[in-house]
Amino acid sequence: LIIYSNNMEKYTINVDWLEVYTKVKGGIPSDIREIGTHTFYAMQENKQTANWGCLQSIYMDKMKVATAVSEPRQSIIPRDTVLVKMENRVLYTKQYISILYDIISIYNLNYKGITRLDICYDCNKLHNGRSVKKMIKDYITTGPLDDNHIYRTGSKRWTAYGCKGPSSSSEVNGIRFGSRESDKGAYIYNKTLELIEAKNKPWIIELWKRVGLVSEVRVEDLNKMSEKEREKQTEMNSLLSYVKTPVWRFEISLRGHGKDLLNMS
Repeated sequence: LIIYSNNMEKYTINVDWLEVYTKVKGGIPSDIREIGTHTFYAMQENKQTANWGCLQSIYMDKMKVATAVSEPRQSIIPRDTVLVKMENRVLYTKQYISILYDIISIYNLNYKGITRLDICYDCNKLHNGRSVKKMIKDYITTGPLDDNHIYRTGSKRWTAYGCKGPSSSSEVNGIRFGSRESDKGAYIYNKTLELIEAKNKPWIIELWKRVGLVSEVRVEDLNKMSEKEREKQTEMNSLLSYVKTPVWRFEISLRGHGKDLLNMS
């Protein structure tokens, strides 16, 4: 899902994580199958996870579109359980839901529910040009009598993430609302910073460019660092000083355990 304004306020709304709970006897077969104009096949990976004995990569027309796990190690999980997680790159296309439907259909999977769904809103600024950074600061620091006081209904817990050096003031890069144990998570964080520190995802940056969001970093200075130096600086100081204009992400993460989120549409 991609939504944006062509006026001053530009933003995107996307699904960033989608994993579904399905059941099928015998797991997903490895033979080549066709549906419409597309060819699918599942390749078993030579590695296992802590909770699953079988890990498979699902390809559509030679492009990896999903990962499936089966053969649960825990006896409380039904033996015919298969979890299908869509690739992040695929979620930033308009075809991701139709690809998921094709996977469920071609492998005769019995869909039971959504185990995890992350929905995110990306922007440079909020309505009327409101600063995201200032909004986080107001939430953390202002009191009930302050004109800028912000509060949140529900859980009063929050956790802030940031950095502070000997020659700099405190910089807050993100905030999490609620308890870590909750099946519902809410976050606001500097997505540009995350992409240069941990997870380079060029398809997200391309989407931002298409809708007019600005994500500026000091690329030349970053490229001067070796990989080892970059890792050390990320760990010790954060690369925040290399971000000139950030894209901020508001994210809601829902973990349904296959029980609560039943209607895929």
